[in-house]
Amino acid sequence: MFRNKNLSVSIVDDCRLTRRFYEMHIKKFGVKVQAVENGKQAVDLFRSGTSFNPNIKDQDMPVMDGLEATKQLRGMGVNCRIDGVTSISSQDESSLAKCKVSWCR
Repeated sequence: MFRNKNLSVSIVDDCRLTRRFYEMHIKKFGVKVQAVENGKQAVDLFRSGTSFNPNIKDQDMPVMDGLEATKQLRGMGVNCRIDGVTSISSQDESSLAKCKVSWCR
């Protein structure tokens, strides 16, 4: 089984259960996990000197959503992979298109 103690993943989601789900599965591979509940905490985590390689982020969160956090992190030079997750249905086309464009940058 793949193990990497040097890899650190950031999970950003306002739902504690979702954070725990990702954390539980990612830790199985020996990867360090840093979980926070909103985009501002993710930005603050990076500003404090913490580094992470991929970042899993919810789109819709209080305080600072995933889209704004992604913009701020990219503006600070963060170039790691950022995977956006959302529960937006395909019926909400404008929000879904906005997510696709923002996550791909």
